[in-house]
Amino acid sequence: MKITRKYFYYLDLKGKLFLEETKVKNYTTCYKDTKFLNFFFKNLKVNPEYNTNNTNNTNNKNNLNNSKQTNNSQNTCKYPFVSVCMGEYMYLNPEDTPIVYFDLKTLNENSLVNSNSLNSEISKPNNDQLIYGGNLHSIFNPSKLIYNSVNSRIYYQSPVGKYGLLTSDLLIQLNFQIDVNEVKFVYKEKDYFIKQ
Repeated sequence: MKITRKYFYYLDLKGKLFLEETKVKNYTTCYKDTKFLNFFFKNLKVNPEYNTNNTNNTNNKNNLNNSKQTNNSQNTCKYPFVSVCMGEYMYLNPEDTPIVYFDLKTLNENSLVNSNSLNSEISKPNNDQLIYGGNLHSIFNPSKLIYNSVNSRIYYQSPVGKYGLLTSDLLIQLNFQIDVNEVKFVYKEKDYFIKQ
């Protein structure tokens, strides 16, 4: 009888990945291995077993920390995303989105990691890229940013799920200013406005 290994992960608002059972979630306890992170996020997809009608299914950090189930006994339908590797299933329950962009870089074509279908137009050097996972990337187009006035967060298109979250550190880097009537940021010395 073949045993299927299942692992359960949590992704925080800064894009840090943790084993869900980790009690103290901080920089020292998150995954930092770039190869593992790239592999995990490259293979991430929507979990077909995910039950959106499950009332116990939340993306609430407090509920995750209070979970007392062991890895193999957890119900996989409570996890909206899964990354599969050679028969091992790595389930993900993110605090917000399955992709969290934490940096913006201008990369030349020699330094790019082929990460997802959003990068199909990469052929010219000096592309601006949003970075996620280990060092995976998506082409950055400032006109495609979305502001959610309910949680005051900024999102961008994502290779998994509909949108990925931009971290607060990245928003500071882009000089985001959220006002009552508008959201403004500076990119390449140009002001951009996102309507609420």
